[in-house]
Amino acid sequence: MSFPETSPAAAGAECPSAPAHAPAGGARDSRRAWLAAAGATLAASVVYGLAYSYGQFFGPMAQAFRAGDGAASVVFSITTLLGFGLSAVTGPVADRAGPRLMLLVGAVCLGLGLHLTAISDALWQAYLAYGLGIGLGVGCVYVPVVTATGRWFDRYRTVATGSVVTGVGIGTVVSSPLSAWMVSHFGWRHAYEYYAVGGAALLLLAAALVGRPPQAPDAPIAA
Repeated sequence: MSFPETSPAAAGAECPSAPAHAPAGGARDSRRAWLAAAGATLAASVVYGLAYSYGQFFGPMAQAFRAGDGAASVVFSITTLLGFGLSAVTGPVADRAGPRLMLLVGAVCLGLGLHLTAISDALWQAYLAYGLGIGLGVGCVYVPVVTATGRWFDRYRTVATGSVVTGVGIGTVVSSPLSAWMVSHFGWRHAYEYYAVGGAALLLLAAALVGRPPQAPDAPIAA
């Protein structure tokens, strides 16, 4: 009795093959994933801590520009509008380009915005520098890192994303007394200069930790 011959191609088709794509950056729920969550938490703490520290700078800035409370508060309003409004754009961009690029852009916007605010000579300059710089920084960071963190995890997704959201509270709690101390010791302009360097550096560190999450098992593989 003879048996039908099976070609190597047919045999390979019948046997399960190894995955065509293995994430180079690390696996889901791994130690690498928790490093990404730590970086995302750090990023959220930095951008929201600096954004909500404005209350400690409000009075000195209003005095420096001889502006009323209503005029100076517009700066924070611009920041809030951009920070939340841009999320609808930065989220899809991060899906395509990865969260690291968005963090790098956010670091540049935040650092440059705080530096230009520190050297501004008129209230309208502070409007542009702080409102646009910090607003763009928040918009480029928060939604991209929360989304990326969720994609680094399967089993511990809620815990990891919850830690990133907690970073918002940590940043606001820490930045308020720190900002008050810095303004009283160095003045609001120097305090913003220090924040520009420190905030941008921490966002660069966060960018190195977060990285692009691994591809979902059911996601299409590019040729």
